Amino acid sequence: MNTVNSMDTEDGGPPFAAHTARERRRARLLARIAAGGIAVSVLAVVLVHLTAGPGYSILDNVMSEFVYSPNGTLIALAMFTMGLGSLALLLGLHLLRLIHRPLVTVLLAVWGGGLVIASVIPADPPGSVQTGLTLTAEIHRWASTGGFICLPLAALMMTGQLRASPDWRLTAGRMRGLALCAAAILLLMALVNWPGGRVMIGLVQRVLLAIEAGLVTVLVIGVLRATRPGRRDRVATPPAAGRLDPPRDAAPAAGSEECGAGSAGSSGPAGPAPR
Repeated sequence: MNTVNSMDTEDGGPPFAAHTARERRRARLLARIAAGGIAVSVLAVVLVHLTAGPGYSILDNVMSEFVYSPNGTLIALAMFTMGLGSLALLLGLHLLRLIHRPLVTVLLAVWGGGLVIASVIPADPPGSVQTGLTLTAEIHRWASTGGFICLPLAALMMTGQLRASPDWRLTAGRMRGLALCAAAILLLMALVNWPGGRVMIGLVQRVLLAIEAGLVTVLVIGVLRATRPGRRDRVATPPAAGRLDPPRDAAPAAGSEECGAGSAGSSGPAGPAPR
């Protein structure tokens, strides 16, 4: 059975617990499903913006309000496929034993599940914020907002563990950078949404969505790289305590050959005893 080595990290778990080739194939399939969901989501969003018509602005209208545009059902499709793909990615990460904290699972589930819920429960038409939101719009709002907050938090919690592996170090660095950018945009979005009077709220939200879609994409690419057929992850295993193995190509210590010869000679037949 083909397995991958593991090594404990300071997070309390190994970056790669042993998993079988079958689990790697399944994780790769789930990552491909996630990649397909991201591609469909991005394409749907682009098409909606190209055909939105007058009265809709990427600067002032949030993405959810575009559901009332001529091809607005594509917005619901975009949220659904992104959410479903993220949940598929979550399963793939578990198959590879890349998630060791239950909180990370909860955060990623809130991200993916929140998008699925927001795709089914629509927001109110444009301009409803000033007159008060309905119950369905409040559910939509907090389901999506919770997901936007949870994804960068989950990414930041995973990067410490992933950096322990040479093969995941670059992916972990990119995830950390994107997660910090998302956190900064979330803070800006909060300022714009309340004391800022929602000035350019649409643009700020789209920047946030682009960063978080990029974050999921980076993680998907990492899983696809880690599960390539025939690839084994390079995980350095520290030597046992108190044991220090010399390099394989190190020259023998001085006198070691003579000692070996002497020991070999002492094991041979003894000569005649002196008289």
